[in-house]
Amino acid sequence: MTEMPLYRKLRMRKYRPMNNWLLRLRNVQCCRKMSLSRSIRMTAALLLLRYLLQKARQILLIQPEDALVYHLRPDQFTRSIATCMQSPTCHIYYFHVPKTGGTSVEYQMFKIFPSTENLMSCCNEGLMNYLIVDNYHNKYCLAKFSSYQLLGNDFQQVVAKCLNTYLPRKKNTPFSFLDSSSPSSHNAIALFSFREPISRMLSQIHQLCNKNIELRDANTTKACFHCNYTQDVAYWDTFVQDQDYLYESLKNVMQMKIPNVQVLAMDAIHITTFFRQLQSVLPVDFQRYFESQDLEHNTESNQNCNFGLVSPMIKSLRKSMDIYRELTLGMTEPE
Repeated sequence: MTEMPLYRKLRMRKYRPMNNWLLRLRNVQCCRKMSLSRSIRMTAALLLLRYLLQKARQILLIQPEDALVYHLRPDQFTRSIATCMQSPTCHIYYFHVPKTGGTSVEYQMFKIFPSTENLMSCCNEGLMNYLIVDNYHNKYCLAKFSSYQLLGNDFQQVVAKCLNTYLPRKKNTPFSFLDSSSPSSHNAIALFSFREPISRMLSQIHQLCNKNIELRDANTTKACFHCNYTQDVAYWDTFVQDQDYLYESLKNVMQMKIPNVQVLAMDAIHITTFFRQLQSVLPVDFQRYFESQDLEHNTESNQNCNFGLVSPMIKSLRKSMDIYRELTLGMTEPE
């Protein structure tokens, strides 16, 4: 291998500092280009992440939570009620189903929130007409606790309309139902109690035929006077059909998906247990409302008619029994 001439070695030594400087300069420029490109990419990624987090937050704000059944998740159920009771932006709307312990629930909740006690909760078409005519938003929707003896679809309309009261709307925009793209600043619990269908129907028959019988229509008075299924088959079959419709209504309420509304349900046999547990998790300020553990009840009477359910009526309750089983197991997913 030929040795490099001396003059070449001297020349390289002479210009080596210059060559090193040029090399460093080129590397710095290259790194600056790489840093600028990386900075642009990182900024774009952060902006995208911020946008996605905002969208995720909006979705979480308006996404309805899964319905809870008390005996399946008693702690979570009770905490949800207790948290709502202490929040200034949360409201409890109670779907009062006759003969399912609704009187007991109203009695205790009205003790805790006495300012809502004068709100009429009965019944069905009469209540809906009253709500529409009386512009109920300030009275019912803003109340901490309000109760409604309505059909399931009507109850859902009331809850949706109440939550829409708090949605941001442009000035002079007419009232409309919920727009899920604009999350409400308030939230609510839709609470209801349910009961085993056979005992519920028997209890309702006894109330129908033994309380305020003078206010009943002629067909009801006649059927209650006979107090026998075989003498008024058509009337009592219609009664069973109404029972099925009621339980279908309960199922629909259990499945309802309204933004910022959580659905809670409990079997009537657990109402007393629930209020005891609720007392244990609430702050000291609430304890005076639980001084008496005795809840008010709509006492059943059978002095005029002690009705006996017969096999055809019980068999006709199959649909109600199936829905009750689904409610008990928390299996009420939309079909």
